[in-house]
Amino acid sequence: MKKEEHIKKLIRENGYSIRSYATHIGIPYTTLTSMLDDNIGKAAFDSVIKICKGLGITVDELFSIEEQKTDYLLTAKEQELIVAYRNHPEMRLAVHRILGIAEQEKLL
Repeated sequence: MKKEEHIKKLIRENGYSIRSYATHIGIPYTTLTSMLDDNIGKAAFDSVIKICKGLGITVDELFSIEEQKTDYLLTAKEQELIVAYRNHPEMRLAVHRILGIAEQEKLL
């Protein structure tokens, strides 16, 4: 997945349209659409920082997207859930039951 496509996906997942997100982060709509339609790597760094900050990702995360070999990327909330899962091993069996994950699998 390209960086621009991933940003559009995150914007939608956060409940914004491109226009409303541009307003939210203080970037002109035309600037944001230009960045997302062309190449965000050519954009002003300040604008890239605003986009990333508003989406809860780092610039490093954004620019590592094309290096990943899968379209399956985690949102900030999903990452937070994974960290909580790892920090509470006593809750893992209950989480597995709620999610319908086979109980015979070893809990790590």
